[in-house]
Amino acid sequence: MTTPSEALRLNGLDALFHGHPDGVCVVDLSGRFVESNRAMLELIGYAPEQLTGMPFSRLLHPDSVDYTMAQFREALAGRNRRYVTRIVTPEGLIRLLDVTIIPVRGEDGEVAAVLAIARDIGDVERAATAAAG
Repeated sequence: MTTPSEALRLNGLDALFHGHPDGVCVVDLSGRFVESNRAMLELIGYAPEQLTGMPFSRLLHPDSVDYTMAQFREALAGRNRRYVTRIVTPEGLIRLLDVTIIPVRGEDGEVAAVLAIARDIGDVERAATAAAG
């Protein structure tokens, strides 16, 4: 029988990745999507087969490209980053995202990929604007 600690070690990261309510994905060193959870797919409006291998920069709003790519370079250099960016969905919707990116290191200690967690904060911003009247 598997103990809870063993289950956490075996399945905890997978459960966290796929069960997280925010969008979670892994991109390779060139910025291409490797894996995404269902929440990420819903957030950005792509099917898994469309997203896998696509450069994340393709999603960025033109005004957000330079800043977001600078944040990605920081993650490649081994630093966690948190920032706000805008993306454009396939339907042309602009989404404002709060993004945290975390370098994922291989057994050799070198950055091998980047984990991203993204949350749509546009609704929060719109509600705050409406409340301010």
